[in-house]
Amino acid sequence: MKFIDDHHTYSLLLLLATLVYLAYILCYDVSEHINEERRYLAKMNNSALPMKCFYYLMRLLRAPIF
Repeated sequence: MKFIDDHHTYSLLLLLATLVYLAYILCYDVSEHINEERRYLAKMNNSALPMKCFYYLMRLLRAPIF
């Protein structure tokens, strides 16, 4: 699998978007809500109904997404 193919611009944009999202998660999302309970409540307060259902199910399954 080649990470950089004939479409250099799209590959670089995808890499940049991934790095920006990772920086957002590490710098803002995790540091803003330190413990799991606060992160869960913040996601539940700011999400639409389908995502609330998804987060609730993931919490019931004890998936490590928070």
